Amino acid sequence: MSAPIIAHTLGADGRGVLAGAFVVLQVVGWVAFLGLPGGLALQREKRNEVSVAGVWVVGGIGLVAAVVTFLVAPDLANGDSRIELGIRIGAGLLVFWGLGNVGDQLAWVSGKIITYNVIRSATLVFPSFAIIVLFFVGHLTLPAAYISMFAGQVLSIVLGVIVAVRGLRAPGRAAIPWRFSLRSWFAIVFDSVGGRGDQLALTALSSSSVVGVYAIAVTCANAASGIAQGVAQASLTHFVKLTKQGVRVSLARLTLISLLCTLSAGVAIFWVVSAFGQVIFGPDFGSLAPIVAVLVVASALQDVWKLRVARDSARETAGMLAIASAIGLAVMAAVIVILTLNNALTGLSMAGAFLAMGVSRLLAHIVLSRLGARRSRDT
Repeated sequence: MSAPIIAHTLGADGRGVLAGAFVVLQVVGWVAFLGLPGGLALQREKRNEVSVAGVWVVGGIGLVAAVVTFLVAPDLANGDSRIELGIRIGAGLLVFWGLGNVGDQLAWVSGKIITYNVIRSATLVFPSFAIIVLFFVGHLTLPAAYISMFAGQVLSIVLGVIVAVRGLRAPGRAAIPWRFSLRSWFAIVFDSVGGRGDQLALTALSSSSVVGVYAIAVTCANAASGIAQGVAQASLTHFVKLTKQGVRVSLARLTLISLLCTLSAGVAIFWVVSAFGQVIFGPDFGSLAPIVAVLVVASALQDVWKLRVARDSARETAGMLAIASAIGLAVMAAVIVILTLNNALTGLSMAGAFLAMGVSRLLAHIVLSRLGARRSRDT
């Protein structure tokens, strides 16, 4: 409900400013912490031990990330002073972002789905509700929308920190889980930059109105993959239990369910956007439907990828994920460079670059996994 409200009230330009300001924080928040939040959470859940030093490292990284993001904000905003200001205000959140992410990961891997959803709702539901209320009382402006989204991020971090402080109490003390965390981190970096790199590149290389149309298309595609994302999120806890019991994990059935859910919902969403897109979102969004179509297919592939991430994370074997993610990111970067050099970077062509990343990443992981399994049988 909030997506068309923002689109109608602020237009593609205003929506693009919001997307540009927050996508930078999301990418930095995902890639800055060296995979330690997930490593610490698995350490606590699987072995009932915690690295206190690792928690301090996460806090120190957050402080450095906040300072660096504040300083490079002008370079990331493509000359838009509104996006620059939004990035700089939000940079302060990074100080506690890592510890909040530890709490988020703890709730996820331990199967506390209600707690996990409450933390996530702070950034997904609360800002949307606030925007709807602001619209009906006649006070929805760009600053008000930014404050709503900023407040949601603050609430999510606070809740995550509370869960982390309570959950990291364990009888055992351990070393920092660098081996798994760094391997996982490479996959997180490539996935995060790949998952939001399209919007990040558009923010740095295109106008805010192009970013705004693309951001709405991403919202529509994400709506199509809602059930599949839930399957992937819930699967990690299941996979952790199976690996603790030494049971082999198969992805065939879950992969089929994921694809069917996303593509069937995507067809319905594409039809609605094609028929009523400008009525729902406004006259600035006439080019929305084809971008949504491409991104729905890309989202279906990304949902399948998340199942593989959950399985390999539960096994604490993230090496293949990192290599496959690097290949996918390299493909997308190459396509973006070619598009930019030929002055062909648009919302639709960027969606194509994102789809190319998803295809190459998934194929690379399938091939690498089969080669690894064959090598294991031979030895």
